[in-house]
Amino acid sequence: MKWSARACGSCSAWRAISRCSAKPPTPGRRCGRPRLKSVRRTELIAAIRSVYAVPDRLVLSVSRHSVPRLPGGDAEADLSPREIEILELVSRALSNGQVATRLHITEATVKRHLRNVFVKLGAVSRIDAVNKAAARSLIAPPMDQRPS
Repeated sequence: MKWSARACGSCSAWRAISRCSAKPPTPGRRCGRPRLKSVRRTELIAAIRSVYAVPDRLVLSVSRHSVPRLPGGDAEADLSPREIEILELVSRALSNGQVATRLHITEATVKRHLRNVFVKLGAVSRIDAVNKAAARSLIAPPMDQRPS
């Protein structure tokens, strides 16, 4: 697997790492590649040494605020109050049209909110989203799953 990250001004070093044949940018012009200003020198050297030692290894750096967005992350922190409100209505087996009428929004807006919820919770359907939200205590469990 090739390392695709490159930085302006350092393209020749990144080409050496990634075995890339791309031409470096013209001096003074930006090449359109991401800049790695937030990487400390020690981290960069460690990454280069790691790639050199094990060529098949892929080195990634992810910021702490991005971790919740990864699959299996703490996605519930990202649900908006409106998305939770829509999930609560969906858990009562209301259709998109019924939810839209109750909240005085369009059905398309309900669908957009549900798509966002599916992504944030890693759900594949309305039922899956409701079950995952209930398991994370974001909403009350559906009527048929409440303890007796």
